[in-house]
Amino acid sequence: MRRWTATGKAVRAARTAGATAQEALAMRSIGVLHRAVGEYDRAIAVCGQAHELFVATGDRLMLAYSAQAIAKTLVRLGRHDEAASLLGPCLDTCAEAGDRFGGALVTRTIGELQLARGDIDDAVRSLDEVVRRWDELDLPLWRARTQRDLAAALRACGDGKAATLMGAAALRVFRRYGSREAGETALSVPSRTFRG
Repeated sequence: MRRWTATGKAVRAARTAGATAQEALAMRSIGVLHRAVGEYDRAIAVCGQAHELFVATGDRLMLAYSAQAIAKTLVRLGRHDEAASLLGPCLDTCAEAGDRFGGALVTRTIGELQLARGDIDDAVRSLDEVVRRWDELDLPLWRARTQRDLAAALRACGDGKAATLMGAAALRVFRRYGSREAGETALSVPSRTFRG
């Protein structure tokens, strides 16, 4: 709960200071926290507010980040077409800005969308590409989160052995970092049920 309180304080402080971009960033974080606990409608509402604030700032890259957060929640809700319509422009914006982290984040969400839609071969390709990107960026926890999704995709395409190995590798990293995912036991569940 400390994270929620700190983020709420950040929103209030930014609002008081008239720091619209910082307020929007904090609101996006609150929206992501709502998504992480399965409060999807609230996540969309709060991320939508952040998105509107980013529109006011004119910051296209941060607009892409807020749209990605909304899209990921829409994937969880099974609203795939709406999610897809947001993700293409996000990917373009990250590429134009040279934002490798953002590009990987959006591509991971595209992979999750493909998996949720049943486009398994595409999901495997997208998620495998993102695992390599996280390696290049030296972000092992993000890599593990993507490996968890890739494990679900591999299992869905019938490669249980590779899925088990991938899921076990992800779990080792989650445990090493003490991340909340370490407590998730069902690494083979389809990614749309994951909270990461």
